[in-house]
Amino acid sequence: MHGHFDKATPFDPWPKDSGQHRLTRRGGALYSFRSPSAQEFAPENHWLLVLLSPIQRLRLALGDDEPRTTNVTAGMVSVVPASVACRASWGAELENVVVAIEPCRLKELAAEEFGRSDIELSPTYPVLDKVAFKLATLLKDELQAPAGSNELFLESLVTLMGLHALRTYSNLNGPKRRVRASLSASATGRVKAYLQENSAAR
Repeated sequence: MHGHFDKATPFDPWPKDSGQHRLTRRGGALYSFRSPSAQEFAPENHWLLVLLSPIQRLRLALGDDEPRTTNVTAGMVSVVPASVACRASWGAELENVVVAIEPCRLKELAAEEFGRSDIELSPTYPVLDKVAFKLATLLKDELQAPAGSNELFLESLVTLMGLHALRTYSNLNGPKRRVRASLSASATGRVKAYLQENSAAR
């Protein structure tokens, strides 16, 4: 699925023609490639934006902060919590993956992971994150798969990104409790089989 969004999506107000996307149960993933530009937004959902290529002098402001100008590299992630205003501008082509997660879904994941749902994501300026970069690369590859993306695999990757955000960029990033299975045994088996097949193919 790509091109124009027919309805409101978790990625609004990201440009409708920026790249391939796929919606999941309560969120989604978008591979985006944009020309030099600027944008202001305050997403309704939690966003993780993972850079896939370097950019010189990226200018970014989160919330009421003054804009910060930095040179960023591939593998850096910015976290924009729901309803937090963001102003960004860039003077080179921007290649990234945007992962959107509905606030209610992140609370569910927090309850499963930590046994509590009073979560607060921290607005985060670009920081190198190898885990997020690996997940974003897998999402990009899956979104661009010639045969079409696998719904279960994408759902799993978005869920993993949400869990990673909770562990790394939230007020709950301390010791976690024993995790309950989020997928049924049969679904977990299908995910493992797909991951093995996917890794072997690459």
